[in-house]
Amino acid sequence: MALNARNMLLYLCRVLHVSAENSYTLMQRHPLFSAALLVFINMYIFLSYINNFLVYTFPILVYTSIFVAMPWSSEQNFILYVNKGEKGLTNPVIPR
Repeated sequence: MALNARNMLLYLCRVLHVSAENSYTLMQRHPLFSAALLVFINMYIFLSYINNFLVYTFPILVYTSIFVAMPWSSEQNFILYVNKGEKGLTNPVIPR
């Protein structure tokens, strides 16, 4: 059961063929995803310093947006008013 060079070349060709078919069907089913993936791969190959900058600053941008949004969401008034019947009385309801 030894593998010789001819068998290895045959297995390599089969793997490449199956991989190419799967890649082509993925590109047909999800064109936007594959286009974005190609853009990121090209940016990684040709502009690796910009890609590294974006990868390392993305968590900082996410946390900054969360910390900026937190004070604005806490300033909102969460007391809702429910109309009671014909008299038009309103009782405050505080959600849990």
